Amino acid sequence: MRWCSRLLKLDYPGGLSDGFRLIAWVVSLLLLIALLWSATTIEIARIEEEARQTAKRNAEALAHAYAAQLRHITEQMDMLTLSLAYRWQEAPQEV
Repeated sequence: MRWCSRLLKLDYPGGLSDGFRLIAWVVSLLLLIALLWSATTIEIARIEEEARQTAKRNAEALAHAYAAQLRHITEQMDMLTLSLAYRWQEAPQEV
C-alpha cells in the first residue's frame, strides 16, 4: 500500500479516501466503456443479421423472377416447335 500512497500522493489527511474515489471513478469508467462496447457489438450483430435476411429475401425474389422468365421462354420455344412440327406435317415443302 506504500507504493500506492506514493503514486497517488495520499500522505495528507483524507488522502486515502480520495484515492479510493479515484479508483472507483476509473473502475466505473472502465465498466461503462465495457458496457458501451458490448452494446455496440450486439447492435452490429443485429444489423448484420438484418442485412443477411434482406439479402436472402432479395436473392429469393430474383431467383423466382429468373425462374418465371425461363419458364416463359421454354413455353415460347415449345409453342414454336409445335407450330413448326404442325406446319411441317401440313405442308413440308413450304417449311
